[in-house]
Amino acid sequence: QWDDALRLYAQAGDEDGRQTTARVRKRAGLLYLRGRLDEADELCAAVTLDGSDLAEEARVLAWRSVISWARGDAEACARYVEPALERAGRSADDGALAAAYTARAMLAALHGDVPANARFYDLALDHAERAGDVAQIVRIRTNRGSRLVEQGQYGQAVAELDLAITTAELAGSDTFSSLAYNNRGEA
Repeated sequence: QWDDALRLYAQAGDEDGRQTTARVRKRAGLLYLRGRLDEADELCAAVTLDGSDLAEEARVLAWRSVISWARGDAEACARYVEPALERAGRSADDGALAAAYTARAMLAALHGDVPANARFYDLALDHAERAGDVAQIVRIRTNRGSRLVEQGQYGQAVAELDLAITTAELAGSDTFSSLAYNNRGEA
């Protein structure tokens, strides 16, 4: 199914064949989840960041930051997260703010800054809930659960991951519920 979705996103374009920032962001997210980091990053790098859609530009930059996090590159992670936060703030879009704060939380994790990680995930969750963005809510709760497992706070981790699982299953998201189940198993 994901390969079909990627193919359809690649084919979809405006009348002149251009990809919208939103389509690129969604396609990059799928590539990221498939572990195809280079392709996801190349796709995001090709987006014109001209201020015409601050919320979507913030989301693209947040993906570039998260891709850098996955590679363990704190410098690149920071280089993309700061403009993501700036654009998200200017847009006042809760979904974009959730994505940018999630990326900022992940950067804090790279630096081993547990209090900042928790603070930014709290902000991300607040904005994701305001936006009604179930995928981000589940992702954030799953990431928070993972952090709690790492800290040996197993009871809190299970509670957090149970919320993630329930939300994912209500939304029919097998991908995110699978990750939450995996993290719960570690707890």
